Amino acid sequence: MGAIDEQVDATLLALLVASEPESNTVPKGRKVAKPKRRPFAAPIQKAINKDVLAAYHKASGQEEFTKRGAEYHFVCPSHDDTKPSARLNPDKGSWTCDVCKAGGGIPELYGTAHQLDSKTDFNRIEQELAALFGVELEPDAPSARKKSKVSITMEALAERDIELFHSSDGIGYVTYKEDDGHKETCRLDQFDRFITRLYLKASGDVTIYPGAVAEIIKALDARAFDPTAPLRDPALRVAMGGDGAIYYNLATPDWKILRSTRDRSEVIEYADCQTPFLRTNGMLELPPPASDKMPLPEIHKRFFSILDWENFLLVFAYVCAALFPGNEFPYLGLHAASGSGKTLLALLLKYLIDPDYIESTRLPEDPRDLPAILIHQHFPVFDNCSSISNEMSDALSQLSTGGSIATRTLYTNFGLSSFHGSRPMPLTSIPDLARLPDLADRIIAPSFLRFTEMGGTVTRLPWERLKKDFLIARPAMLATVWAAIRHGLREMGSVALPEGTRMMGPATWMYACMGYFGKDTQEAWFDTYQYDRADTAARLLDDYPICPLIIQLANNYKNIGTDKVPTWVSDGYKSWEGTATALLTKLHDNFLPDHILKDRKWPTSVEMLGSQLYRLEGPLLRAGIIIEHIRVGKNRDRQILIRHKDDLALKSTEAVFHTNGAIHDGQST
Repeated sequence: MGAIDEQVDATLLALLVASEPESNTVPKGRKVAKPKRRPFAAPIQKAINKDVLAAYHKASGQEEFTKRGAEYHFVCPSHDDTKPSARLNPDKGSWTCDVCKAGGGIPELYGTAHQLDSKTDFNRIEQELAALFGVELEPDAPSARKKSKVSITMEALAERDIELFHSSDGIGYVTYKEDDGHKETCRLDQFDRFITRLYLKASGDVTIYPGAVAEIIKALDARAFDPTAPLRDPALRVAMGGDGAIYYNLATPDWKILRSTRDRSEVIEYADCQTPFLRTNGMLELPPPASDKMPLPEIHKRFFSILDWENFLLVFAYVCAALFPGNEFPYLGLHAASGSGKTLLALLLKYLIDPDYIESTRLPEDPRDLPAILIHQHFPVFDNCSSISNEMSDALSQLSTGGSIATRTLYTNFGLSSFHGSRPMPLTSIPDLARLPDLADRIIAPSFLRFTEMGGTVTRLPWERLKKDFLIARPAMLATVWAAIRHGLREMGSVALPEGTRMMGPATWMYACMGYFGKDTQEAWFDTYQYDRADTAARLLDDYPICPLIIQLANNYKNIGTDKVPTWVSDGYKSWEGTATALLTKLHDNFLPDHILKDRKWPTSVEMLGSQLYRLEGPLLRAGIIIEHIRVGKNRDRQILIRHKDDLALKSTEAVFHTNGAIHDGQST
């Protein structure tokens, strides 16, 4: 919506003008104060006093009044009237209607006759009466109307070129011009501070009542949701414009924006940005990229030597992913021993992507508390996570792919509050937090090298020195990052990763960006990414006691070692087919020790077994084991088929299992 017109329409002013609320009840013993009528300019009062009756004739537009005693009766202009029901007392200079109870003085009579409001249109009435009586008003007449605080504020807002819009989640926003000419955007429910500051500057007054500010915001909010108002969803740090460029919020005091296309990166004014941004409390400034880029090996050696080269590529590509305005982000799982540099690495990435006054925080216990953090930070760091509940694991898995968290608004019965979207974020911990397959598939977990005091080869630098050097070198590092991002914009459409690559969207983007450093570096990153996926799957298989037994069902193992040191090797493949009950019985036939049977993850029921099989299909597939849920026979009985992906003999008869209506008498082999 464009800027507010300089002359605010009568409807808006009627909403904004402060007035005493009407009340049908009066406390006992208290007198009702009569509303004060604003006086006319002296020349008009003088013209009225010459002949009050003639003045009322002119104001009402009626030529004749009917005299009854000391009063004069006339047709009331406030309602449809055929007989004189309004009466005028010239001595008092006021009139009233016995039918509709309208009344007052000249302003009310003239306004009623001409469909004007005697309060909001008083200046207009005064000007027209002056012309009617043939008098001239002085421009600075002491009786001229004093502007209300609301009117002063609205006129000052009109000079700030405000633009109103609303978002998909039903929140009103305003973009306005600051004193130095740059533009900013904020939520309307947070606009009160600017309104108060604007009024104090425009009026020289010392205060404006909260009620007046609330009325202004209420009127602006109504306009933000006008059918003609635009629908826009503001971003925090990064957004994609309609021109295919990436816009990044540098959070400078003058709201400069970094615009990156396929060919160049440039700093532009916020007024020239195609997408709205927000400045949250605590958001810190990020410098624009330097003209000279820092070589990738130098970045690794100076600041990320805690990682080997392959894992550094994994983390650098993650930085490129965090600066892409997508709706799907993997998480960065930093789990290692105490003192291994997990928090150090997370904070360095924070300074490079989304610096904020709150550098790190704890992961909330309740998923409903998560949106309160995510709406304020693009790259929140959750530090020292000791564990993740199943509910939080499910919530993070959902958000990773652009899901939503919805909950009932506090103090309401039917209000709904929600957060929709995704955020890149590191999770630091000593244990591996991703114990459920859904979340594990969405986590990138680089491996750490050891510091010298921990028996490794990496020298630990003092934190303050490392931080100072990092911030100085940050513009050169950002130049390298944005060069890779520009390359990703050019190559994104031509990249095709192998089918089955997990988190295909972010993986494709990271692969395209890493191509800037050459084919060898690009392939080294992808190999590390695939290894990380396989390593995550292996950790999950170790977590569930049934996994080794499931793998054994699809492989012929023989012991070629001794009784004390057994060595199991695969001697070909086989398959197993049967019901879930038969599979649970089969697993128990292995004469398992008590510590496995008492493990909390050991399936004690058919339902628990079925749930684990569905969850572990992905990790088992990476280990070469395929689990299929099929129906066989005329009755279409449910069966579970477990086989190795390289079992060529079974592949030749695979169609038998899926032939519609076929009977299969498969037995365990």
